[in-house]
Amino acid sequence: MKRGLIIMLSLVMFGFMSCDNGSSPTNVNGGNNNQQTTNDWGAWSSWSEWVVTTPATTTTEGVETRTRTRTCNNTGQIDTGTETRPIPVVVVQQFTFSVIAGVLNITGRGTVVGSEIVIPDYNINDIPVRRIFENAFRNEGLTSVTIGNNIELIQAGAFAENPGLTSVTIPPTVNVIAPGAFDPHVQLIGWPRD
Repeated sequence: MKRGLIIMLSLVMFGFMSCDNGSSPTNVNGGNNNQQTTNDWGAWSSWSEWVVTTPATTTTEGVETRTRTRTCNNTGQIDTGTETRPIPVVVVQQFTFSVIAGVLNITGRGTVVGSEIVIPDYNINDIPVRRIFENAFRNEGLTSVTIGNNIELIQAGAFAENPGLTSVTIPPTVNVIAPGAFDPHVQLIGWPRD
């Protein structure tokens, strides 16, 4: 009888004091572990900020992870919940370029999408973009154009046949705009030079 009482007392003291780690869920890809278990675990803390654990590249997805914790009310044992989400493949949008007589020309849209474009100051190799080639953006459905601050020349037809394009600010670096570079209805802000 005495022996049975000691075993029972041990079970009560040690068996019920520790939280059941087997029922502490791990949250993967948005699973729900907000529910309180019946084994004396405290409430979950707020989620941490997302941290990039594997960066995305141009060919493979990356992974972001965040965590939160809870504490066993009886033992102080800490449990961690983890959530992950994919980071999409990096898509580099790039205009098409050519080099003629040592000068970098933008020749077209390339993989850049949308009706609003920004002509860059430099290409991805940090070479200044100096010219917009003839017919580079002809009939592309453009509604907004921002011209980079290194452009010196805009060739004929560069932005022709874009009826939604109504005005463009010309940076002070532009020295020449060829006839027909823009449709007649387009207001060229800052051009002609005073």
